[in-house]
Amino acid sequence: MSGLFHLLFLSVWALSRVLPAPGHAHQEVPAAGPSTSVRVLLTLQAFDKSTQRTLPASFEVRERASGRITRRTTTAAEPEFVLTLTRSDSLEIVTTALGYLPLREIIGVVADATTDRFHTYWAFLDSTTTQSVSLVAVDDFTRKPIPATFVVHGPGADSLRLATTAKVPTAAPVTLSLRQPYTVAAQASGYQPTKGTFTLEKFSAGTLPQLVLMSPLHYEVMFLVLDANSQQRLPQPAFSVVHAGRVMPARQVSQGVFLVRLPADEPYEIRASLPGYDDFEQTQLFKKPSLPDDLKKFVLLNPAGKVPARPAPTAAAPAQVPTQEVFSGLAVGEVVRLDRVYFNQSSYELRRESFPQLDQLARTLKQNLTLKIELAGHTDNVGDARLNQSLSENRARVIANYLRSQGIASERLLIKGYGSTRPVAPNDSEENRAQNRRVEFVVLSR
Repeated sequence: MSGLFHLLFLSVWALSRVLPAPGHAHQEVPAAGPSTSVRVLLTLQAFDKSTQRTLPASFEVRERASGRITRRTTTAAEPEFVLTLTRSDSLEIVTTALGYLPLREIIGVVADATTDRFHTYWAFLDSTTTQSVSLVAVDDFTRKPIPATFVVHGPGADSLRLATTAKVPTAAPVTLSLRQPYTVAAQASGYQPTKGTFTLEKFSAGTLPQLVLMSPLHYEVMFLVLDANSQQRLPQPAFSVVHAGRVMPARQVSQGVFLVRLPADEPYEIRASLPGYDDFEQTQLFKKPSLPDDLKKFVLLNPAGKVPARPAPTAAAPAQVPTQEVFSGLAVGEVVRLDRVYFNQSSYELRRESFPQLDQLARTLKQNLTLKIELAGHTDNVGDARLNQSLSENRARVIANYLRSQGIASERLLIKGYGSTRPVAPNDSEENRAQNRRVEFVVLSR
């Protein structure tokens, strides 16, 4: 009796692994002829276990008695398929779907001798919780992989340490949890250490590359020393670049061409001289480059005793706006905005269309020999305050240099850079920030 009960229990368990399709549960149909033609019709479908949402999936069905394997894939448009069997059997079904853990189950299906039988198999899949990731350090200017070391901190206390080499720039894959924040710290020789946070929001097939952008400590900048009039390179000029009070090593690679390694976003002073030319001395701000041309700088030497040449145009000049011959009616303390003086973006290189208004200011100073002014540069509040102050001062200095080239004495010109400390409008919109990016002159005495 106990043996019969045990056999009955196993049969009930096997049938419970297969859910009958609605409307077809144990449905009897007329006999279809001899028992060899009786079929088992098995419908397979996959679902997200937590949301009950239908999933596109791949099924591999192995009939354990015969060893026959059937592989099918469902789609969102056709989320199920029907498998026809010709005998009772136990089946091994492996279900896989992108972003989900695979499911392997063994079920039993039964066909009696007289009727077709209909069964439905539903696979409820758990979403995967991990992702294979490989870290790659990349030069943020050249976009080329570089050897680096990584330390990855996850939600727990443990951390991962990884390293890449020049020959193998991609770190070995690691498995990380989805929807959890990770912090990665990277170090590479010749680059600024970097640290950032990322979260893997969704699963991706295969190994997901995670790029870590790193900025070089120094960039190799090319300086070309040219005759300001002919634009030809000059032979054997004395040339140096001073940064933070230190003369940087300069390597001459050809006539009038020097290579110097400089840190980005730092001011530096260029000095150049050659017999028969006026000495050149100018402070510039080397912004972090984004294009190859950003690593090329021109040093224009003026023949001795001649007025400095105006910089070559950097863009097509717009139609000139008529200006007055001089600024008139100036009072001590009055502030005048030079609203038609233009610089290239994040630079203190004067654009060609600035000269008419600067010439107007030069004529004003020549007609009023006791007039003294302050040239004041201003920026918005975007970026590093120290760099903004340096940029604003250098823009004022460039204007003063031009006025001196027009015969205005240095003692009549006071140079000031205020950075973002004296806004004329709130820095809460691009329109207002544009108002704050300006150069003015202030009447000190008449």
